[in-house]
Amino acid sequence: MIHQVTNFSSINWDEWNELVFKSEYGTIYHSATWFRSLEELFPEALFDYHIWYRNQQLVAIAAFLNRRHLRVAQGIKGWSTFYASPIFCDTLSTEDVLRAIADLAQVYDKCEMIFQPSAAKLLTLPWTSSDRVTFLLALDSDSEKRWKNTTSHTRNSVRKALKENCVVVRDDDPSLLAHLYFLTYQRQEVELPFSKVRLRDFFVSIVNEFDAAIHFVRNQEGVPCNGLLVAKDRKRSYALFSGSDHRAERSGSGSLLWWETINFVSARSTELDMIGAGTPGIRRFKRNFNPEEVTIPELAVSRSGWSALKVCSLEAGRKAKNYLFR
Repeated sequence: MIHQVTNFSSINWDEWNELVFKSEYGTIYHSATWFRSLEELFPEALFDYHIWYRNQQLVAIAAFLNRRHLRVAQGIKGWSTFYASPIFCDTLSTEDVLRAIADLAQVYDKCEMIFQPSAAKLLTLPWTSSDRVTFLLALDSDSEKRWKNTTSHTRNSVRKALKENCVVVRDDDPSLLAHLYFLTYQRQEVELPFSKVRLRDFFVSIVNEFDAAIHFVRNQEGVPCNGLLVAKDRKRSYALFSGSDHRAERSGSGSLLWWETINFVSARSTELDMIGAGTPGIRRFKRNFNPEEVTIPELAVSRSGWSALKVCSLEAGRKAKNYLFR
């Protein structure tokens, strides 16, 4: 395989997208539009785009973000410098995939990769569980079945919000969502590494480029207290970003927003990616909708040694090490 490192303007993005959407595990996060929007959100960040060709055919891709400045801004301590989520052609062998990972390990002093389950299966390594998960909700066409699929706690929360005259409205206002998004992180005492204006422009790009919608819950005074942006690609819908203010607490409005959003996307998709869970509370909340909880395998490597291949078999570890650091 021929490995190249390039920049955004030099890539054949039609070819890139074709590989993404052919892969069973390609997502909206691997698409050209997503990276174009990220380039605008983090203009000071360093993005590297890795491509691998075999017989003039694109067979693997990976986009790397230097997130050192993000970690500093959020006060997060960690050894990882570069992050990526590669996509591999389904016809590649285990040896091909490990060689591609070795190429990356030679470029960066330290890097961290998150793999879709296909890559973990392809590597034939017994990956261990990690805290990084996503929630995939199968969308039944029958609204009564969707309602019964939620827990009694969620159903009672929805009823409570409706009793308090909360209503869900579609209003594709990225400024309002950016405001609620910042309020959410302020309550957690987390400083975001971008301005509210830049986040608003990022949301504008997502709404314009994807099949996207923003829903808000307004309380009985008409004040928006929760917001959620959902987008759709060729395969599924994604609950990409959400935010709330303190008036949403204990009102049941969060459950109402998610319930009505699920009803909205059920007419457009058969699956909703509810995305991950940054806190135990968010994880408990999303579990109330009875999604499938999918663990995403991780891999961390450095030039000086292999640190966290996250395998439980010594034999599998040796096999990977031989390719990564031969």
